[in-house]
Amino acid sequence: MDTILKKYRQHALLINNAGGKLYIVGGAVRDFVMRRPIHDVDLCVTGLTIEQFKNIFPNARLQGKQFPVFVVDAAEIAFARTEKKTGIGYTGFEINANPGITIEEDLLRRDLTFNAMAVDILTHELIDPYGGTDDIADKLVRPTSEAFLEDPVRALRAARFAAEFDFKPTARIYKYIYLLKPEILTINENLKFKEFKRAMEGKAPWTFFETLKTSDVLDVAFPELSALDGMQQLNHYDGDAWEHTIAVLKTCCKLTNNFYDRVAALYHDTGKGNTPEDILPHHNGHELRSCDIIEELTWMPKDLRKYAKAIAFDHMRAHKYDEMKRGSRVRMLLRINKTCRGLEGFSNVVYADRPTDETIANLTRMIEDMAIVTSITGKDMPEDTPKGEAFGIALHERRCKALGIQRVNAV
Repeated sequence: MDTILKKYRQHALLINNAGGKLYIVGGAVRDFVMRRPIHDVDLCVTGLTIEQFKNIFPNARLQGKQFPVFVVDAAEIAFARTEKKTGIGYTGFEINANPGITIEEDLLRRDLTFNAMAVDILTHELIDPYGGTDDIADKLVRPTSEAFLEDPVRALRAARFAAEFDFKPTARIYKYIYLLKPEILTINENLKFKEFKRAMEGKAPWTFFETLKTSDVLDVAFPELSALDGMQQLNHYDGDAWEHTIAVLKTCCKLTNNFYDRVAALYHDTGKGNTPEDILPHHNGHELRSCDIIEELTWMPKDLRKYAKAIAFDHMRAHKYDEMKRGSRVRMLLRINKTCRGLEGFSNVVYADRPTDETIANLTRMIEDMAIVTSITGKDMPEDTPKGEAFGIALHERRCKALGIQRVNAV
């Protein structure tokens, strides 16, 4: 923080001489209080008109259409403002920015108390009118005011912060998220994915979804996950399909920080959410149904969907690997090897799905077999091997044979 304060001190002095004040606000202050690395710095000016500001910084470049933000020496300086909701969604606001707006009024419109703090660049004073530091100490996610209700993105954002920091939402957060339910469907897909990704990379990703579920909005925010709630399943000791999914995600998070693996763990069983009623509590064919559901999630990037589908398609086969014929093993191993995370990612999700000694044994054998299968390439085939489709068949047969030889030698 000292480096940041020194960097903008000269700007603050010029503003102060003209009758204004310059503050660091938002996430940078929150991260400073939490002793986290500071990445983005937001600056806010009070007590000046736009004309006064432009006189101080004649080279300042105005950006932003909804409210005044100036770029000065690569720094973005916003004017303190208040907002009034005028429409549905997250874009319908009436913005008021004038010299009379105080830093406390500007902070009041912010979503959560730990985001509603500021630091005076000249005096170094921490301004915390709404109890952000106390909520950080108590690990609480609490709304700053009813202004929370003016933006549906804040429903996902509050749940994301709970997951990112492993904080507990307050009762008012649950209530406010529920009140935003009618507008959640208006959230832009890019913004939805942004909050989803940060939640999944956080300390407790499952908290993101549990917060939305407790607030009774999971069915509109992530209907494909909500459909798992209450879906009973045989031979599972960790509850229904929803409880199983959360348990798998928790275990996967202990194994890896990889975003792709965590998403694959979360979505591996989504096909159980639309299992035909006449076969319940069995979920035959849920792997393919999961793939179909994942493909329809257009708010996810294609490469992420492709990976999650690959895991969903083969995860049950891994649990029966010992029973599979050699040809099926070779084909599955090659499919896994082509994914962006390979056998390492696949193993993380499969073990999280069923963390048993039997799973470890199957995965160990898969690792051994993968080394054999991938070691045999087209270059190893005799020169007189027929070309085209016949070549592929011959290569496949050679790999299958190698697995059989290896197993005999092991015995």
